[in-house]
Amino acid sequence: MPVWQSVPLWGLLRSLGLISTCVPRRIETALGPLLGRLALSVAQKRRDTARENIDRCLPELSEAERESLLRRNCEHWGMIALEFLHMFSPVPGHFKRYIASNTVMHGFENWRKAHAKGKGTIIVGCHAGNWEVASGAGCLAGMPFTIVTRTLTPAWLMRTIEKARLQTGLRALYQPRTVPGILKALRAGEAVGFVIDQYAGPPMGVKARFFGYSVDTLAAVGPLALRTGAAVVPTHNYRDATGVFHVYLEPELDFGEAAADAPRTTQILASMVETQIRENSGQWTWGHRRFKNVDFSDRVI
Repeated sequence: MPVWQSVPLWGLLRSLGLISTCVPRRIETALGPLLGRLALSVAQKRRDTARENIDRCLPELSEAERESLLRRNCEHWGMIALEFLHMFSPVPGHFKRYIASNTVMHGFENWRKAHAKGKGTIIVGCHAGNWEVASGAGCLAGMPFTIVTRTLTPAWLMRTIEKARLQTGLRALYQPRTVPGILKALRAGEAVGFVIDQYAGPPMGVKARFFGYSVDTLAAVGPLALRTGAAVVPTHNYRDATGVFHVYLEPELDFGEAAADAPRTTQILASMVETQIRENSGQWTWGHRRFKNVDFSDRVI
């Protein structure tokens, strides 16, 4: 991004971040859906991608139900936009306080039980609800947590987001060279988080059925758990009508006889994520180009 564009954007985000610091959550939950509905009317490309994905994945819904889901999903993204602005607040410690006051943890004892084995834990989820808020909430509850993610540009944007994450203790490893850091964290008995709902082509991905389609899916979790002995703990979160995030940590996942078979463990995880999305379909990233290089004539229910 050219400097002449980057500097005004930095100033705008900092200003909006300061404003967000002063806005009560109840006002934010009223404004977010309005912002999302406005985006629905102007962001045509993203809207079309979301609608195509909804149509392909949920053909059992009526036309009216799919239109309603698209609208609710856009309202969710209006909320996401306002929530992310809190990461740009210039007020020290604000993002940490924001997470602490707007989240409720469920099932944290499941992580404690898995953590007690001493081999580290692999936290697996998807881009539903607000993953930044959920990750920070896990750290604030006492989980030493590192996420595996991608770098962003420009550099000042990445630094600002990193500083916001670190307010809660959340650390990040950036693709593609993440394996040494992952192994180090797991050997130290820490938690490492993966989201597996985005496109991941070879060699990192293998084909797995997702909403009936064969799609390239991140295959690292099963082999990593087998190599290290780390426990795999599923997670999901959603925002309720009052704006409170409910973050769930499920019991440790047992792959059984599939543990040594990467395609089978990947399919187990892909099916798990699909179930999570179906249970709260309005808060997933339908606008993401998840279905790249897919034969849409080959759908299996």
